[in-house]
Amino acid sequence: MKSQSVATLTYKSRAGMLSAALFLAGFSSLSAIEVTLDGLARVYDGSPQAPVPTSDPAGLPVELTYRDLTNPQPPQSAVVFDNMAATLALSYSSVSFSSNRMCGMGNYLRLSGSAREIESVDVAMVTWAPAADFPILAALNPAGYTHPITLTLYQVTDAGQLIYLKEVTRQVLVPWRPTTLANGSSYPYNGFAFKAQFDFPGGTALPEKVIAMVSYDTANAGFYPIGLPGPYDQLNVALTSAPPAVGSDADPGAFLRIGFQLLTPVGEWSYPNTTLGNKVPIMRVHALTTRSNVPPQGAGNYEVTATISDSIYKTKVLGNLTIAKALATVTTVDSETFYSGSPVTAAVVTSPAGLAVDVRYNDAANPPAAVGTYQIAATVTDPNYTGQAAGTLTISPSVRSWIEDRVASGEIPAGMAGNGDDPDGDGISNLLEYAFNADPANGALTDAAGPLLPHLEADGSGRKFVYRVNLDAGDLDYGIECGAALSPGSWDELVAPQNTLSDDGHTRVVEVALPQTADDCQFYRLRVTQ
Repeated sequence: MKSQSVATLTYKSRAGMLSAALFLAGFSSLSAIEVTLDGLARVYDGSPQAPVPTSDPAGLPVELTYRDLTNPQPPQSAVVFDNMAATLALSYSSVSFSSNRMCGMGNYLRLSGSAREIESVDVAMVTWAPAADFPILAALNPAGYTHPITLTLYQVTDAGQLIYLKEVTRQVLVPWRPTTLANGSSYPYNGFAFKAQFDFPGGTALPEKVIAMVSYDTANAGFYPIGLPGPYDQLNVALTSAPPAVGSDADPGAFLRIGFQLLTPVGEWSYPNTTLGNKVPIMRVHALTTRSNVPPQGAGNYEVTATISDSIYKTKVLGNLTIAKALATVTTVDSETFYSGSPVTAAVVTSPAGLAVDVRYNDAANPPAAVGTYQIAATVTDPNYTGQAAGTLTISPSVRSWIEDRVASGEIPAGMAGNGDDPDGDGISNLLEYAFNADPANGALTDAAGPLLPHLEADGSGRKFVYRVNLDAGDLDYGIECGAALSPGSWDELVAPQNTLSDDGHTRVVEVALPQTADDCQFYRLRVTQ
């Protein structure tokens, strides 16, 4: 849009209020509009979730921004537009408000990133006023003078109209133009560059494209000309033709200009204006990450702001987008293990696989190690899924727990607690004392259940192999082996009928009928493995 439009302005306030009634084309008044947001209740599926806006009249462009209500994070500052050097040059080419009878000057910015809550705007300016020309003001403040400067933000509609967003006015310390450099040589420029920073209060969301406009008054320019000469008549806006390092220029080489005819309330707004060639104001825009124009993905609650700015319509509607957690399948495996002295973790499987799960054992968070039965409660803690399951974990006694119990009671010394140790000196190791349900502190080779050691017996029906089994020793395996010799490789498993001779619920005495003739079974032994 390369033309100028002229309209009568009412002096209600500075640039922000003026813009509420002024547009670049048509200057139409805003009409009523209804906006609804559908699809505000969603379920997490791993993809971005955006509500569906509808308008009446239909088909109007709607911009959505989001704020996380469930997991609010400390706002992070990000630069979303920047055509300002990290270190300002001593001076720049600039545009004078006073000589050009300007009220405001701005640039059309396309912001980068997703941070969209305005934090601050930096503007490079150039002052031509030396302290020597204003001795009274310089005596009051040798560093410079203060002057009110306003930064106004506008949204630009698809039709090229300006919609007022927010503005800040601050008393800026304008430095005096120096007369010498730090080394004492003469200052080589007519102007001196400095940065004016405009901090905005929170809560204003930005669209992707905005116009940032600087405005201030001089003796004969501005929205409210001062009428008296002063150093502000030599205050300019710095210009650059360098491309932005962050973001982009939405209309390269074009800028917004607002001017007035003296002594009349008639003004001219011109955008785009290309009278400066490809030069535009130097600015840096900081935004906060509390709002984003990227649709959220994770489960939670989000405040949605739907903004419509059209040549005829303007409105802003708030909604609450809820993304519910997806249901996950949780499976616990009922399991039994034997005491080892180390904590035992329950086996839990999730679908989808690999989800974080909080597992409780009889309501305790730490996996158990002691003998016992534990009720398992597994709950998914992934922020995007929900699911739970229950199960049972049993830690049964073992030779390790059996020995530790006897060390704790003082029956056997701690130095004789190994599986192969023999505290009572009866020739039977701790492991076998446990296998036969015997007393490791009593050297007797028999008790109420009979002899401790396996042995052979014979009667009219043949030979019998007799041995004891500890019914509480679930971690042991018993087997009878026979061999033709005593060499290690000559032993084979003996499969033969077994008969229970006695059983008191803890100790079982078993007899095994041996084959009548077996050349390869001349020797027999009991194998106990853990």
